[in-house]
Amino acid sequence: MYAYVYKNILYPFYETVLRRRRTFHYLNQFEKDQWLSEEELKEIQWKKLKPLLEHAYQHVPYYREQFENCGFHPEQMQDLSDISKIPILTKKNIQDNQQSLLADNYKDKPLLENWTGGSTGEPTRFKFDHRTYEMRMAYSARCDRWSGWDYGIKEFYIWGVRDTGDAPTVTAKKTLHNLLLRRKVVNCYTFSRDTFPRYVKEFNRFKPDMIISYTSPLYNLARYIHENKLDIYTPKSIIATAEQLYPFQRELIEEVFQAPVFNRYGSREVMNIAMECDKHEGLHLNIDNLLVEIIKDNQPVEPGELGEIVITDLNNYVMPFIRCKLGDLAVPSIKKCSCRRGLPLLQEVAGRTFDTLTLRDGRCITGLLFTFYMQKFTGVSQFQVIQKDLDTFIVNIVKNSRYKDSDTEDIGAELRQQLGANAKIDLHFVDNIPMQKSGKQRIVISEVPLDFGNE
Repeated sequence: MYAYVYKNILYPFYETVLRRRRTFHYLNQFEKDQWLSEEELKEIQWKKLKPLLEHAYQHVPYYREQFENCGFHPEQMQDLSDISKIPILTKKNIQDNQQSLLADNYKDKPLLENWTGGSTGEPTRFKFDHRTYEMRMAYSARCDRWSGWDYGIKEFYIWGVRDTGDAPTVTAKKTLHNLLLRRKVVNCYTFSRDTFPRYVKEFNRFKPDMIISYTSPLYNLARYIHENKLDIYTPKSIIATAEQLYPFQRELIEEVFQAPVFNRYGSREVMNIAMECDKHEGLHLNIDNLLVEIIKDNQPVEPGELGEIVITDLNNYVMPFIRCKLGDLAVPSIKKCSCRRGLPLLQEVAGRTFDTLTLRDGRCITGLLFTFYMQKFTGVSQFQVIQKDLDTFIVNIVKNSRYKDSDTEDIGAELRQQLGANAKIDLHFVDNIPMQKSGKQRIVISEVPLDFGNE
């Protein structure tokens, strides 16, 4: 009963009347658009792309210079293939051009700010407006509904929760917010053999409809439940996100929880990029809101071929990300999904793999932790953490001009706070961090095996 009231009355009233957001307006439109043909969706994409490029040329100093340097003129663009003339936008470009990437006709308007967790070791800040946020929330909701999610269901989040030092009133507000949403959030950074039993009890007591989780902590919890032969409540479905989902992880998670897993791929820069529907034949791309290129040597790859993911956000006019390289790899699919949605498929997404660290105090945490805590150090362009044993960590750091002498001590103190006071942290300053053969940078490497069995 509460789910029905929340979905149809409480949340629409809050979102539309109190907050004056158009999220539901966009969601209704996107729900209809998903059933258009791929050709019709590409027409929507084209109609959004050309005005964005014209706006970028007229109002964004960075792109005006880039377009002029490469001889690209938006009004002369004939089809999507012409976009290959525009240089790739890298994380370093964004970091080094924060002001010139801002549209001059938005600088005096109220804006929102966010930053990436730095899955390639390069945290990046960016801005957008409320309209962009509402559209992102809408197309993310559209995708999540494919898994059986909806407003008002009971959600069990296994997430990375940072200690932000909130005042008691702010903490109380967040608690009330989650209570109204019927959402329980557990901090995967506190996962250990000692805490797993408590979280299993909380899960069974809460009886959620859905799990939404980082991939590796969910897999580690499933391993603990499986290896210790524990009883676990069965949710309706599971969304795994933030990290690569391997077939062996999906198999065990589904076996333990007796519920289907839905793979979701997104990024902080643009939120939801692609997700599986209930047919599980690939990940549907949100091409009515994003231009997603899978390229090799700046040319589109063939279906079934591995390439780099390059994203153009068709909605963000504040700080346009045009041909932004995310650092991930993917394989486009030749198949059409039997669900009959026109949104094309990715066969798989490769990359964004974080090792799990086993610490002296028994905690087992995803390496994603470091991307949150290192982002405050603007003088660090890239980093890599290597765990040698329970207490020893080597941290490779690529410095930039903003690096301060005091950063060395502050980084060590920050990491000891997370890894334990007795952790041995050896900072190495390097010119670059080598990539894997796949072309990805592995930023967290653990040489300590995991063990979730009983003593």
